[in-house]
Amino acid sequence: RRCLKRSVMPPGKIFSPDQPIHRTKEDKLGRKDFAKHMADAIRGWKGNDSLCLALYGEWGSGKTSIKNMIVDALQKPTTKAPLVVEFNPWQWSGQEQLISAFFTEIGAKLGQSDTSKEGKERASLFRNYGTALTFGSVAIKGIRIATSLFTGPASEMLFEPMQRGVDALKDGAEAAEKASIEEIVPLDERKKVLSQSLQALKRPILVIVDDIDRLVDDEIRLLFRLVKSNADFPNVIYLLLFHRDHVERALLGGRSYMEKIIQVGFEIPKVESKKLKELLEIELHSILKATSMIELFESQHSRWDAIYRSGASHFLGTMRDIKRFTSNLGFYLNMFRNGARPEINPVDLAAIQILAIFEPGVYHRVHTSKGPLTTDYHHSSTDEGRAEKSDLLLNHITAPAGEDNRSPLDNILKELFPILNVGHLGMINSTETNDSILRNLRICDRIFFDRYFHLDIQNDDISQNELLALFELAHDRERLVRSLLEFIDRGFWDVLFDRMQAHLDYLRDSDIESFIASLCDVGEKIVWADREKPSLSMREERLAQLAGILLVTRECNEAIRNACENSEGILIPLHIALDTFSKSSKPEFAMGLLQSSIHKVRAAAKSGTLYDHPRLAFLLRNWQWHNSGAEDAKEWVGRAIVTQDGLIHILEAFTRHVLSSHAGWIRRTDLKSIKQFISLKELRLRMGSIDASKCSAMSLRVINAWGKACQDDSDEDIEG
Repeated sequence: RRCLKRSVMPPGKIFSPDQPIHRTKEDKLGRKDFAKHMADAIRGWKGNDSLCLALYGEWGSGKTSIKNMIVDALQKPTTKAPLVVEFNPWQWSGQEQLISAFFTEIGAKLGQSDTSKEGKERASLFRNYGTALTFGSVAIKGIRIATSLFTGPASEMLFEPMQRGVDALKDGAEAAEKASIEEIVPLDERKKVLSQSLQALKRPILVIVDDIDRLVDDEIRLLFRLVKSNADFPNVIYLLLFHRDHVERALLGGRSYMEKIIQVGFEIPKVESKKLKELLEIELHSILKATSMIELFESQHSRWDAIYRSGASHFLGTMRDIKRFTSNLGFYLNMFRNGARPEINPVDLAAIQILAIFEPGVYHRVHTSKGPLTTDYHHSSTDEGRAEKSDLLLNHITAPAGEDNRSPLDNILKELFPILNVGHLGMINSTETNDSILRNLRICDRIFFDRYFHLDIQNDDISQNELLALFELAHDRERLVRSLLEFIDRGFWDVLFDRMQAHLDYLRDSDIESFIASLCDVGEKIVWADREKPSLSMREERLAQLAGILLVTRECNEAIRNACENSEGILIPLHIALDTFSKSSKPEFAMGLLQSSIHKVRAAAKSGTLYDHPRLAFLLRNWQWHNSGAEDAKEWVGRAIVTQDGLIHILEAFTRHVLSSHAGWIRRTDLKSIKQFISLKELRLRMGSIDASKCSAMSLRVINAWGKACQDDSDEDIEG
């Protein structure tokens, strides 16, 4: 593998942290009014007992952000703001620590907010009350902490003998000495004194408990008992934040028990899907711009809209989901950013990462289904049972997903892989062409598919920047020829010309002539280098197709003509002329191009270079067919076969490669072609004069096959 050149995007900008907002002015989801109304309600509450409020929301729905906006709103005006104590039980381990921390945190806040003698005493009362409860929890380890533990006659009997031990455990020797002379105070009395002190507060205490749903079930039950047992403290308001379903399942009494504690509960406002989409687009635009992929994304935006509406929106229902998704996407986009051009389709990467994040089992099955997912459906339009095969493949891939996710996943996968999007009568519902798939770096192409899973360019692939570099060399014919031959030597022929054809828009108009001349030179060189390779004729035609595409898409007739006339080779210019002649809507230009190519063949014949050309028979046939009735080609062949070596050379030239079902590539005589230049009678006569002793074993096999073909007037396979 060839690793991508990393990093254009600063590390700090790759990830989008899932952090709550802290001020109402930071709100982007339209929830600040809800937070302000809750703050007004809390500020205006008056009562002798505690008030317990709850804010319900699923994980990632923004509970903490709303809580922060409530606190922000409560500070305006500060003179009427309650004293806010934020307690996060998830930071504490074990039941004893939960109880101790709960009262310690509130006591510490009371002491900080009121440094008067009364304030310090109130803070001390709160801490001591919590200490007593904590000791009780330690002393009766193994017994559930019930409400009666904190209030009622039983508590007095339980805690009076333990108080000296509490002080000893908490404050060491000094506390033990103090306890020995201090009158034991029952828990009920402590609570009464604390309540009287709280009643004197000029502003209430707001105790906010977040992340309750992160606790284990036993700790959730303990926390609710703790709140219930102290719900009669005056001037204390509780605001609990949690996932309602999760907490109800943890409580032994379920919803009915919870409703005995929660006096008023609020579901956090749902965010409009339109607003979420807008925020997602902002996040996407930021990371796409930072990785220079915004242009390709915008060109594919209609596909992204379809993916989002039909599937992705199902998985991106909260800001946490969006942050998680965009952080992941930003990381991978940055890895695939390699120089001036994207190496991946950002829409496809976004879709496939939704699978990776929210349905990893489906993502894995996509990865292991490369073969069927990247089938070239353009060449199998009449495939029987296509709809059934598509459904089976789709069901196999989505099998690990939850039932609720199946339909959105189906829609995403059909947008990614046209082979899965089968409509009426088994027709594929896609307007994409092979060129558009290649041009847009789509995951449904067999070469690009692996990029979406391996994070680099595979050994059998060419990066976009390598491709761009080739087009940048188009003005320099010698260097471009050298670079193209290097790619061909590495075995990249098919990939190279598939990709070049799909990205001809990279080629500047001013470089077309040099580019086509380079292709002509390359074609000539590879034919001479691999003259015995049977499949090269298709490659020659492929080179000519690139010129044909440019003729259709650009006004470049003169550039093509000049390139063909000035190139070193004679083969590719003839292919270009023939391709243009068969397709062109400009017959005069096509005829001129063809005549120019035949002129180059005639010139090669005159100079002697035609004789050894690997495609001699092809060149001779076209010289004969397109020479306006002249006998030049026949006469040239007649002169060539005068000698024994010349005759054998022409016979070998007029053998063709044929793909056999049982023997692979074989050579076969081509009587139809050779009859255009020499009659069978003359051919038999000349073959009869061959001196076999002067022939190689291979030449004898050719002569024998031609002898039998002439005798039977039927083509014959050449052994060996």
